[in-house]
Amino acid sequence: MKPYPDPEPRSFAQWCSDLGISSEGRAWPPNLVMTYLEFCFLPETILRKTSEGALYGFWRQYGDIYGESRIVKEWLDDIGWHLVEPTEDDSKDLNLFLGHDEFWTWSGGKVEQDLSASEGISLFEKLRKLFAKK
Repeated sequence: MKPYPDPEPRSFAQWCSDLGISSEGRAWPPNLVMTYLEFCFLPETILRKTSEGALYGFWRQYGDIYGESRIVKEWLDDIGWHLVEPTEDDSKDLNLFLGHDEFWTWSGGKVEQDLSASEGISLFEKLRKLFAKK
């Protein structure tokens, strides 16, 4: 169990505003109320961080060991990895808002470890062990 609560449920439009996220793909009613996890993993929907939202990054104040969804650039920075020979599409995807498993699926064959990022690897190992238990 997480040592912190998810934010209170809110409408799709409120999540987008509060997190600074825009969506592509399936159209969702702006007044549809959902939980944080429901918002993060909407089917047929691509989420991108486009601005600074007041709620974005709430998980960081708790040590961020639970692998909350974040943008690709943050995943790379947090685990101490980098893109290898990024394509134009890869560079455009740095603002994709993805969960842990979604990130690893997206990154397949595109990333490698930064040799000087021991702190990032430590976080990666924590996340790997945590998700291996699930």
